Formats: sequence, structure tokens, C-alpha cells
Amino acid sequence: MNGANGVYVVINQTLWKPISEKETNRGLRTFLEYARSNKGVAPVYQHFGGGLLWTGIGSGRKDDEIGICTQYGRISPQPGLLWKYEQTFESFYKFFVAPWLNLQSDVQYIVHPGGSYANALVGTLELNLQF
Repeated sequence: MNGANGVYVVINQTLWKPISEKETNRGLRTFLEYARSNKGVAPVYQHFGGGLLWTGIGSGRKDDEIGICTQYGRISPQPGLLWKYEQTFESFYKFFVAPWLNLQSDVQYIVHPGGSYANALVGTLELNLQF
């Protein structure tokens, strides 16, 4: 096979939701994901991931989100690569200032980025405006 093809599967499941708040997004959710593609075409040909997302940390912060996840990718064989995989550990917090404004902090620790670089710690702060 020489073409770009593959499969991608995501499973989402609510683990807990306040009984008294059925109309809100509050609750604890989990996800699992798997992907596979042609390693002759795609640099990362196999991917596993999973994590947890908690929406509405407290009754006063019903829209805020906090999450953790890990991602593992198998890297296609290429000359000169030191490692055949990349692993990421990530956490984030999304703080809603107003319904149209939120800030999201994100921290990632990446093991073997791209299969050839030293481990990396990456942090970002994102400002989202909705209008």
C-alpha cells in the first residue's frame, strides 16, 4: 500500500455527573483513542491516548475545565532517529472569565519529541475570545 489510509477510533464516557445538575456540563469524563496509518506515508503511524476531563470543578465554577492525558506515538522507521516512539504527558486548566472569554494554561512533558530530540517541557497560555 502506498496511499495515505488508516483508522481512528475515539471512545468518550461520562464517569460521574451531579444528579441535581442534569442540564449542565458538570461532571467527570474519560476518553481513549487509537489511530493507525500506513507507516510508509505517515511519520507517526500508530497512536494511543487517554485522559480525564473534569468540567465544573465547584458549584461556583460550572464551566471551568481541568484535564490530564497521555499520548503515545510509534514513529515510522527513518534513518538517523534515536528512538522509535514519542510519549506526551499533559495537563491543562481552562478558566472562564466570562461566557465569551476564557484563559487556558497547558503544560506538556514530551519524551523523545520527533524521535530525535531531547525530552522537552512545554507550557502555553491561550486567550480565547468568542464573538
